[in-house]
Amino acid sequence: MDNIKKLKDIILELNEVTEAEHIKSIESSVTTSWGEEVWDHEKISRDILQNARDGVVSAKMDIDQIKISTDNDLIKVYAPNEYSLEKLYYIGSVKSEKEVRQIGAHGEGIKKVFSDLARIGIFHPILLSGDQALIVSVGKEVSGTELRPLIYNYFKINKIKGNYFILNTIDKKLKQAFQFGLKNFFYS
Repeated sequence: MDNIKKLKDIILELNEVTEAEHIKSIESSVTTSWGEEVWDHEKISRDILQNARDGVVSAKMDIDQIKISTDNDLIKVYAPNEYSLEKLYYIGSVKSEKEVRQIGAHGEGIKKVFSDLARIGIFHPILLSGDQALIVSVGKEVSGTELRPLIYNYFKINKIKGNYFILNTIDKKLKQAFQFGLKNFFYS
C-alpha cells in the first residue's frame, strides 16, 4: 500500500489534480524487456504525439489544440479530447483494417513507450483524461525470468478537461524531441 500512496502523491503534485482515489492496479503481461531495440527519444515522442493527433482527429477537433510544454522537469502533452484510459491496457482496435496499416495501430506503441521509458530510466508516466488517471509503474522481477511487468495503476480524480500525457524527467534529449515534435510533426 506504500507504493499506492507514493503514486497518489505523484499524481497530486500535478497542478491539474486536486483529489485522487486509487481504483485498481493491474499487472500486465508487457514487460520492460519488450523487443531487443530500445526506442530512441524521437520514436518515443513521435508515438505519443501520433496518439494525441489521432485522438483529436477522431474526435473531429483541430490538431492545433494539442499543446506541448517542457517546463522545468515536466513534459506535458495536452489534447482537448477525452477517452477511457482502460483502452491503454488492451491490445486491439475498433478501426477498420484499411485505417490501420501501420505498426502501433492496435495499441502496441504506447506499451512499447512505457517499457522503453523504464529501460532508459524514466519511471511513472502519467495519463489523465476526464476524471481518470493512470500511472504506469514497474513490478518486481518475475522469479527465474529477469522479466519485470508493467503495472497499470488507475485512479479517480477531479474532473479535468481533455487529456494529458505527463513525464517527470530531466532528460534534455527527450524534452528536445517533444519540442521538435511540436514545431515539425504537427506543422510541417
